[in-house]
Amino acid sequence: ASKYDTYYELRFAHDHSIPIISVKMYRGDWPPCPACSNGRRDEFGCSQNKAVFGLDLPHIDMSPDFDAGQCARYIIEELEPKKKMSIQSESSEAMSSGRAPASMGDVADAFSPLPSLRAERMDSSPLELGCACSPAPRLYSALAACPVSSGKREEATSLTFKPNSTQEEIAEKIRKAFDKNEPMTKLELAGAGLGPVGAQALARALELNRTLTELRVQKTKISSGNAEVIAKALEKNQALTMLDLSGNEIGPPGAEAISRALMKNKALTSLMLNGNSIGDHGCKTLAKALEKSQVLTELRLGENKIGRVGGEALARALGVNRGLKQLELTKNLIKKEGVEAIAKALKGNQVLMRLTWTRQEIGPGGVKALEEAQASRSQ
Repeated sequence: ASKYDTYYELRFAHDHSIPIISVKMYRGDWPPCPACSNGRRDEFGCSQNKAVFGLDLPHIDMSPDFDAGQCARYIIEELEPKKKMSIQSESSEAMSSGRAPASMGDVADAFSPLPSLRAERMDSSPLELGCACSPAPRLYSALAACPVSSGKREEATSLTFKPNSTQEEIAEKIRKAFDKNEPMTKLELAGAGLGPVGAQALARALELNRTLTELRVQKTKISSGNAEVIAKALEKNQALTMLDLSGNEIGPPGAEAISRALMKNKALTSLMLNGNSIGDHGCKTLAKALEKSQVLTELRLGENKIGRVGGEALARALGVNRGLKQLELTKNLIKKEGVEAIAKALKGNQVLMRLTWTRQEIGPGGVKALEEAQASRSQ
């Protein structure tokens, strides 16, 4: 969009007390000057940036040789829920001297710490992509690995259905969970199959709810038909940011329904569909959604019987998508051609920072193709 977007975004954030930390990740003057096509200095843009960056805005000077781990710790400290404090400005010298940056100010227990950055351990080390010449991947990796423990985390509401639960009992439990006086932000469903009646109850609640941000419905035998009902609700829900349907039976039709929802939903950033047998067709529909929507930042598709066709569809999506930062493809059937297509797409994609595959399943040729893509991004 406009080269002056930074000014208006920061001005809006300041006027509405939205917490922002500015991080300088280049060599040169501060505040930044907008690029100008004719090679001349853009005085108007520079004056705008000088005005907005001169506000009480915490600032970290992260030149390419800056300690990414230290910078990550500063950011995590600022994003931890804390009591209301006044805004202060800190110079880059203060940052490099080891003092934490100024408080974010006017934020009281409202800004939870980086919900979409999750570090995970795997038996086989994942292949991680980034650009070695830029500090951004180093900072991203440091943030993912940085422990977040001082803030109070809200416990999820858990509903476990007994094996002999009737559909009506399951639906009633779901309705009661959403009818509580206290707003619910996290919900986990487990146990017996959700079934059509339970899926309808959940979908109806999602359509009306405005507080739930995380929903995990793992291994509840959600069928493709039930997934379609839930997907319809996602088209209307604009509060949920994380949905985990791992270990269900949504199949290609369910994946197709969720793909349609992704093109309308503007809130969901993390989607986990591991172990749903979506196959190439389901993967192709999700890839189409990624081509048109830039909202999703994390997608997990492990154990889904995805082959070469699905891999090539994802490659086309990665060629144009600039929102996705994490992609898991473990235990699939993509093989050489699909891996090479994805590797080729990654050469022009500087956004995806974590691609999870096991080295054994993609073979030496796949590993080599991805390593070449990584080297190309680092140039």
